[in-house]
Amino acid sequence: MSENIGYLIGLTVLAVVYIAVRNYLSSRSLKKSNRSDEELLSTLAMVRRCSSFDIFKTAGEEWNFSEGKIQSDFQVYLRTGDIPRYVATYARSNVTEADLKYRDIIYPRGGGRPSSGAG
Repeated sequence: MSENIGYLIGLTVLAVVYIAVRNYLSSRSLKKSNRSDEELLSTLAMVRRCSSFDIFKTAGEEWNFSEGKIQSDFQVYLRTGDIPRYVATYARSNVTEADLKYRDIIYPRGGGRPSSGAG
């Protein structure tokens, strides 16, 4: 009888350790530091339901940049994909871990949208 109890305790400990490790690893992948500037910019635009240009404008206004500079920086972004440091910093400081989790549900990091089950 005591062997069965030891076996059950061992399985319980293994299950708890597995859950703790899985939660640690999944939460680590949700950290902002593991995300690209592009991902943070698009996440912020998605959760605010606005365009990337709106994020550029808001970030530029915080720095008191002119409308012309903001538009010019946005045009460079469209051509090259380069995000100015002030926009990247703004996105990084305004995206929350909950925003990233929501984005990952809507758009999984593996690529594509979740399947609809049809097919």
